[in-house]
Amino acid sequence: MKKLFLTACVAVLGAFSLNAQGFAFRAEVGGNLATRKISTNQASMQPNSRMGLRFGFAGEYAFSKTAFLSGGLNYTMGGTKIGKDNGKDHYLTIPVNIGARFQVADNFALSIEGGPYAAVLLAANATINGVTADVMDFRKKVEVGLGISVAGEFQNRYYIRLGSDYGLTTTSKETIDDTTIKSRQAYLTLGLRF
Repeated sequence: MKKLFLTACVAVLGAFSLNAQGFAFRAEVGGNLATRKISTNQASMQPNSRMGLRFGFAGEYAFSKTAFLSGGLNYTMGGTKIGKDNGKDHYLTIPVNIGARFQVADNFALSIEGGPYAAVLLAANATINGVTADVMDFRKKVEVGLGISVAGEFQNRYYIRLGSDYGLTTTSKETIDDTTIKSRQAYLTLGLRF
């Protein structure tokens, strides 16, 4: 899976270098609502969400007036809350997306994009009974998932994006009774294309 993702990243960078006219940069910042899905053989639960910061940039290559390929880097705050206890994660995510843009009016377009991502864990803390501890040693350093988003774009320059990321791999190094812990995130960002 990691080799396939790296191959896709190289393909994206190669495609971007083919034609500078079909290329655009994007930068965005906003909020992130994160939780985890905890599943066992018998049941699953989803703890309360926690809010965090999300920002990043991307490169976008247009194949036509409608279709495009994008890839970038995002910083995201993840984690969860269970009662007064909570966990806070810091990730660098690398998405590779296929998208489509539809011109609705002269100065307004709608776009949708989705694809795989890899998330590198930068830091992880847990607060239990008022005591905060570093839990990096108990966590996997790389997570793989799928993301999808929609955006309303104004004057082909400014946009509002609503999206969601779904982790496909467990975030914990060691599990008990086949327990899996997967990240879930929803986000809203404001962005600029240039």
